[in-house]
Amino acid sequence: TLLVVAQAALLWLTRQHEVNRRQEDADAAAAAAVAAVRQRLTTTTHQLQGMLWNEPDALTWERGAEYQLRDRPELLRLELRDEGMRVTRLRESPFHPGAFRSIPRSAMDADTQLACASARRRNAPAFSRTYFVPLAEGMGLEVVDLCVPRPPGSEAGAIVATIALS
Repeated sequence: TLLVVAQAALLWLTRQHEVNRRQEDADAAAAAAVAAVRQRLTTTTHQLQGMLWNEPDALTWERGAEYQLRDRPELLRLELRDEGMRVTRLRESPFHPGAFRSIPRSAMDADTQLACASARRRNAPAFSRTYFVPLAEGMGLEVVDLCVPRPPGSEAGAIVATIALS
C-alpha cells in the first residue's frame, strides 16, 4: 500500500509539473505577443508623428498616408484634422475599402474626440476606447483610434489613425 501511495503521489506531482510547464509556456507566448503588439503600435505612432513634423503640404501628406496604409494593413483610415477636429484630408486603406460604409465615420466620432482632447492636453498621442465597425453580411471589426497631435509650435490639429484590432 505504501508503494501505491508513493506511485500516486509521483503521478500527481508529474501531472502538476506538466500543467505548470504548459502555463509557463502560455504566459511566455502571451508576453511575446504583447511585446510585439506594443512594438508595432509604438512604431506606428512614431511614423505618424514624423508625418506631422515638417507641416507637410497636401501632396506630401497624401504620399505619406498612402505609404503608411500600404505598409501597415491594420490601419483602416488616416485623417488629418484641423484645430476644430474637423477632417481636412483623409485616406482609406486599400485592404479595407468601405469599412465605414454601413455607419458613417462621423457617427462614431465621440471617443475619437475624447482621445484627441486628451492628446492635446498632454501633448502626446492618445488612444480612444475600442468600438465595433459593422461590415457587410453581419461581419465587423473591433477598432481603436490613435490621435497624434501636431508638434508644439505648429498649427493645432492632429492625425487620427483608425486601427483594426481583429
